[in-house]
Amino acid sequence: MEKTYSRTNLYIISDKLWKWAKFRADTLGKNSVSEYVFKLIELDRNGSIFESFLEGDIDEFFTVREVDEEENK
Repeated sequence: MEKTYSRTNLYIISDKLWKWAKFRADTLGKNSVSEYVFKLIELDRNGSIFESFLEGDIDEFFTVREVDEEENK
């Protein structure tokens, strides 16, 4: 039986980042964007994400490539 989780809402602050998260979740074999996001949270909690990255402007560290609509289907 599949495990059920509590639900919450996320505010999408960037359409490009949302599309990227959907694309990455799919390419990494995650069942949902939530699994991908919570994996990132777990990495942060375990100290696997550099503090300098978290304190800076995200756009300084990487550029989100445009994701075609075909990749999001």
